[in-house]
Amino acid sequence: MKAYGRINLRLTADEKKVVEKAAAIVGKNVNRYIVDEISRKSRDIIAKHETMRLGRKDSERFMAHLLSAPPFNDKLEKALRLHDKTVTVK
Repeated sequence: MKAYGRINLRLTADEKKVVEKAAAIVGKNVNRYIVDEISRKSRDIIAKHETMRLGRKDSERFMAHLLSAPPFNDKLEKALRLHDKTVTVK
């Protein structure tokens, strides 16, 4: 069984009419329309927040720095081991 969450909204009468009209135009009920649109917009916001876009010059400069990184030393090895023990990625 799927777990569901609930979000309550308060809209002005005009906002409600606009949402109802848009939902009708795309052939969805109001709840499905709201869920689809909020989910799409939320994914877009997250993607923009988590994505870095560089121009050609900055991209080349970034890659040059990555390729010229100093070699690992004992302190870096220790930091990486500590990171692996303490940080979990989901």
